[in-house]
Formats: sequence, C-alpha cells, structure tokens
Amino acid sequence: MGLRDSPGRSGQMMVIAKEMAYGDRKDPSNPFQWERVVLNLPGNPNRNPKLPWVYKLRADGLIAAEAFIYVDDCRVVAATRIQAWWAARRLASTLSNLGLQDAARKRTTPSEQPGPWAGSVAHTKGGVFLLVTPEKWEKTKSVVNELGEMLHHSTDGLMDRKRLEQIRGFLVYVSRTYPWMPPYLKKGRRRERPHIAWEWKAEEFVDLSPEEFAERTGMVGGPEKVRPVSRLARDVAALQDLLAGKNPSLVRVRSESEVSLYLMGDASGKGFGTAWWNDMKMDWESGFYGFWHQQQSSNYRESDNLVRALERMNADGLLANKEVFIFTDNSTFEGTFYKGHSKSEKLCDIILRLRLVQKKSGCVLH
Repeated sequence: MGLRDSPGRSGQMMVIAKEMAYGDRKDPSNPFQWERVVLNLPGNPNRNPKLPWVYKLRADGLIAAEAFIYVDDCRVVAATRIQAWWAARRLASTLSNLGLQDAARKRTTPSEQPGPWAGSVAHTKGGVFLLVTPEKWEKTKSVVNELGEMLHHSTDGLMDRKRLEQIRGFLVYVSRTYPWMPPYLKKGRRRERPHIAWEWKAEEFVDLSPEEFAERTGMVGGPEKVRPVSRLARDVAALQDLLAGKNPSLVRVRSESEVSLYLMGDASGKGFGTAWWNDMKMDWESGFYGFWHQQQSSNYRESDNLVRALERMNADGLLANKEVFIFTDNSTFEGTFYKGHSKSEKLCDIILRLRLVQKKSGCVLH
C-alpha cells in the first residue's frame, strides 16, 4: 500500500459517512427518517407492482429518502421536491463536516428527468425508466454497424484487435443500462497464431506479467489481428435488431399497472398449452402441433410455446407497461434467457424474439 490508502478502505469510510448522514431514523425532523420496512414481494396479496419490492416507509406514508453513492458521486432520491432538497442538504453538510468536500456548484435542482449519472439516465416521470442519452444511443448503433462492416469486408477473415477492444469497451459501458446487451458481447474473438486459432480465455492469463504472457504465447502485447468466433455475426445482427429505432430504448424498471400478469405453459410431443391470468381474468389455450413442430426438440417446443403466447398477448395490447411472471419447468429455456445464448441457433432466435417483445411492449419480465 505504501503511503496511500486502498480504494476498498476509502469506500468503507464513505459508507460510514453516509450512515452518519442518515442520522436517527426516528427523529421526525430528519429528512432520512423512516418508520418501517415494507416487503412488497411477489405472492403478497396486497402487493403493488408500481412500488419497489423492498422500501422504507416514512411516518407520513411516503417512501423514505435515500442517498446513492457511486465512487465519489452522490445522488439523493425522495418522494417530494422539498424532501429531496432537505436530504441533499443534510448529506452535503455531514460530508463537509467530516472533511469530505462537496462541490455545491455541481448540485442540480430536484427533477423527475435528471441528467446522466453512473452511465445511465433515470427518469421517474410517467414511470421509472432507464435509458442512455441520444448521443450515446447513436454512437452505440454506429459501433455495432461498424462491427458488421468489419465482418463483411474482411478478406482474410481477420479483424483488427485494437479496434475490437475499443468497441467492446464502449458496449460494456452501455450494457450497464441495457440488460439484454451483455449476452451478445461474450466470446467476441479468437487469437491468431500461425496455423492455430483458439478461443480467448482471459482468465488463463489474468495473473501473468507481460513477460510471462509473451513467453507462454510467443506474442508481445497480443496479436494485431484476430479471427472472430462463429457466433459474432449472429450477435451483431441481434444487436442491430435490438438497437433499431431513432430514440433511445427505454428500460422499464417498474410496472405502471397495479395488476401483474402470470404466464404458464408446457408442451409435449404432439400438443401444447398455455394459460395467463391476473387478479381479474384467466385465459387458457391448447392445441396440437403440426408435423414440423413435432420433429423439433422438446426444449424448442416448450420455449417457442411460451414466446408465441407472449407475442399474441403483446399483439392484443395486454403487455403494455405490465409486470409479467413466466413459469416454466424447462431449465434450458430459463438458462438461455439469462445467458442470452445457446448452442442451438433455434433457441437463440426464440430468446431474441422474447427480448424484442419485451422492448416493444415495455413490460417487465421475470
């Protein structure tokens, strides 16, 4: 460590300073005061999807103020504009009293549509959303299209490693906002040596010094050209579909409806069935497969069955701004949804259809 403190220890001290700013939660004059913790969890008969799953409630019935810290940058949220002012003032004065500088010139007025913070833009007007700035949205589409051009115009199948790393770094930054993006950024390239190409596995070299890396691989600083893995073209096409549109895509964080939807389905060798319901209605459908579907794998049939049901529900306007819980006993479908990729191209296409439904409808999927 030398004479300098570690980032971890600095972070710990910042958390302690934040707790000091929170003060006595039972003090009615404290802008951070709260009375009880509410568990607004699925299965609760009184659950409201418009509210957070877990939150602190004030004595006056409003959600308590909170302070969020990203490294050395703070953002305060509260139920009303005046409470946000009071909470920000208390946090700033406490930090200043502890010797942590607060640049008042950087402070902004409370807003439901504030500017970017920690890589994302959060809006709470008309719902709770995450998005990126229009400039970043256009740049994201531009670099993805550039990837497609690099693939298309490469005469020897190789691509510039340095440029790929720059593009990947920017897309990783954008993926902090869009949860559907990370699955399409995995395994982006192969390293190229004479007559040998293999997948890059960074964990094998993470503890090596540059000298040890050069000795083990025979390369200094890495190769200039790399060969993309076979799935990169499909990943680029998927990203282009998901990034379609002039305006930045909105990621809905919470539902705008007080009623959640539940979808369950299953499929056998010859037939299928789905049912969706909410607090007021149930809709059930079943049928028999044609010859083509009967020849597909069980994973495909069960996955396609649920996604087709969601596509029909979206076409009927049932998913708009809703929270949807999907129930399935197919772990392959569930795993592919969270990973975003499978060895089966057909399953990958189904998950892309699911992500597009989520984007178009603005629903929150679980």
